[in-house]
Amino acid sequence: MAKVIVQPCGDSEAKSNFVNTIEKKVSKEHVLSFLNEIQKNKLQTFPDAMVPIWGVTSGSNNINKNKWDTIHNGDIVLLYKENIFFQKAEIFQKFISNELATDLWGKKKDGSTWECIYILNNLEKINYKIEDYNSLLGYKEKFKVFGFNVHTKEQSKILLENFNILSEQGILNEVDTEEDNQTFERLVLNSTSSERNTLTYIRKEQATLRKLLINKRENVECYLCGEVFPKNSVSCAHIKPRKACTDDEKCDPYVVMLACRFGCDELYERKIITVTDNGVIQLNKGITITPGIVKATKDLVNKKCFKFESKSIEYFRWHRNN
Repeated sequence: MAKVIVQPCGDSEAKSNFVNTIEKKVSKEHVLSFLNEIQKNKLQTFPDAMVPIWGVTSGSNNINKNKWDTIHNGDIVLLYKENIFFQKAEIFQKFISNELATDLWGKKKDGSTWECIYILNNLEKINYKIEDYNSLLGYKEKFKVFGFNVHTKEQSKILLENFNILSEQGILNEVDTEEDNQTFERLVLNSTSSERNTLTYIRKEQATLRKLLINKRENVECYLCGEVFPKNSVSCAHIKPRKACTDDEKCDPYVVMLACRFGCDELYERKIITVTDNGVIQLNKGITITPGIVKATKDLVNKKCFKFESKSIEYFRWHRNN
């Protein structure tokens, strides 16, 4: 399950940083100049030329860095100021860079900088009051958020379900290991039309589809590149976006595939690569092809999917044409 991160940005310094690097964003090319090759390959898949970016200091005795170390791509960030959570976003990438932080935000009076960096995606305005947050988590009524914090899985689950802040893609990337091992058919028969619109049902549906694909294996192949990864390193990715599927299609095991989180999942989701009716991976002709995209896709383009099912052709076709 995605974790919820609380990021205050209400003091004068933070407000200025927010405007400069989240609101106005930063050139992706500029950020790339500070990264190593692995970091560059990930950022090259970011869909836009301008990048929302934030950072936190390591803090006394690494208190912030130890929290920052626990966050992962896909976790949810809630930005907070003046008693309101006013914006949410998803973690796209994280890395340590003292040089980039100093370039973007300078240094504090004590010489430290905000080197624990994360790049954001899918920013969205929200309006949740601190009183509701406190009530949900059992905090004192007058509790205020003063520092960067990463919530536990239990706290995150409460916030995700009650604030309705998890994007559909975030829901689809979740794996609920506590789900009962029900068969796919029984899940569909026991569901109602109203359940299909709830977070609980979506999570349950996704967990069942994932179990069908993984089939109790500890290591699985990515359907696109064919490389073998531990099961927690692959996503159960929708070939056709779930929001575009009919109710019957949402329950079709051929509407999903296993895609590795080391490039293939992101490249497919962002429509940088598509799949032909013959199962051949191609670059999307409708996008601008940059050198970074060529580098990130060189081992995939014009190769046949490692695993390709004819029953998935219509879903791949929808992905190409929409």
